[in-house]
Amino acid sequence: MNLLGEGRKSEKNVSFAIERHGEESLTRLRRALASLRDAHTVRSIFECLPQAVASLGFDRVLISEMGAGNWVPRYAHFDGNQEWAATLIRMGLRSPIPLDVATPEARMVSSRCAILVTRDSGMDTANREALKASHTRAYVAAPLTLRGETIGIVHADHYMRGRVPTESDRSLLWAFCEATRFALESAKVSECLQSIAMNAQWILEGSQGQWAPLSLAVRPSKNRPRRSGSDADLNERETRIMQAMSAGLTNLEIARLLLLSEGTVKACVRLVLRKLGARNRAEAVSRWREFGI
Repeated sequence: MNLLGEGRKSEKNVSFAIERHGEESLTRLRRALASLRDAHTVRSIFECLPQAVASLGFDRVLISEMGAGNWVPRYAHFDGNQEWAATLIRMGLRSPIPLDVATPEARMVSSRCAILVTRDSGMDTANREALKASHTRAYVAAPLTLRGETIGIVHADHYMRGRVPTESDRSLLWAFCEATRFALESAKVSECLQSIAMNAQWILEGSQGQWAPLSLAVRPSKNRPRRSGSDADLNERETRIMQAMSAGLTNLEIARLLLLSEGTVKACVRLVLRKLGARNRAEAVSRWREFGI
């Protein structure tokens, strides 16, 4: 895909949104995009998206990840009711929502354009369970794309204010997601470069030690502080996986880097979380750094 051509296309979408909304739209768009500035991995961008999209003027935002013909709600912002947002996330994780061909989301992914779904346009074919759980009257949605693939969906509405989204809301969300695509592309390139740098470092370390390039062995550091009598000390494989996790790599990327199966990586991650007494990956990385492992 020609990056310059794609950039011009996004520029047109942003200009179209500004024409519809005026100067206030431009200010909100700039503020929303600025909030992603410190997010340097694809995952951290996803984590920042609910608040960023809410700053465009929406009071409910749902960010979902795509996978295996489903979309899975992962992050959300509901003005004044984060408990409701958390409930929807739990429901979505338990039962991913099918991307049925007839649904508005399927058409959106196919066309790679933002959509406006109302009672008069598309609501009758939307997923029943999702509508029931969210009580939405109408919503806008836009795809999050990376390297030509749809990796996520942004849903947003004005439910708390009792207002129905408009075509202007759709164009504004589309402009934001188009611009976010470049942040995602940049983050992915950065992750790949970091992965290559880590691999090169391990190979160089290996040439001075006992292990072969790309093996899972790791030479213990003489300066590594250890917690005496604690099971938080990680073995060689777990240490390599924690290094990759701290760089923001996903399980699949770690598996490819260390020549392991994704299932093995997942099992190791669960064991590492238990050893470190962490509830999630972010907390594990924080404790790992804290212990100086």
